Amino acid sequence: MAYENASNQRKEMIALKFKEMLQKKSLSKISVSELVRQCGINRKTFYYHFEDIFALLKWTMEQETIMVIQQYDLFRDYGTVIKIVTDYIDTNHAMLHNIYNSVGRNQLHRFFFENFRELIRSVTEEAAKMGSCQVSEAYIAFLIDFYTEGIAGSMTREISTPSHYRKEDLPDYIFTTFRGILHSLKEADGKRL
Repeated sequence: MAYENASNQRKEMIALKFKEMLQKKSLSKISVSELVRQCGINRKTFYYHFEDIFALLKWTMEQETIMVIQQYDLFRDYGTVIKIVTDYIDTNHAMLHNIYNSVGRNQLHRFFFENFRELIRSVTEEAAKMGSCQVSEAYIAFLIDFYTEGIAGSMTREISTPSHYRKEDLPDYIFTTFRGILHSLKEADGKRL
């Protein structure tokens, strides 16, 4: 247990230095050599924890957003979850913009899609239970992909180009849109999709 705690602390320290560097420069300009020098560790230590810079990036973002919001019931705590995500984007905008400029829109979009897919799956399954809907697995998969694509695209766009709507309105916009999942499931149930 003590070894695991020390390992996690080391990973967090590397991630913190990495984030500091990302505030000032793009991801493509950060090398493992420079990062280990900033951390005061050797390359072997870095590679023990992370396969490469992209694995560190993925772990860092997952720890700071995905793992945090997975603690909430997205259907009931949507306001809190949305606030966590929007605050994270606001607080880390320079870092996220540098990531966007380095890896590109498609890569960042894929990251969001992969990481939010399970959250959307849980919302969709919860909506199906609430509505007592009997729909095909194919239609459920379609809904999950459809809504996940929308969230991933919105988040990616928010990083590249700030939105034209007020951040305070976002929880209501998203909740209203999520209620569309239940409506879609009920209609699909009636059509036996």
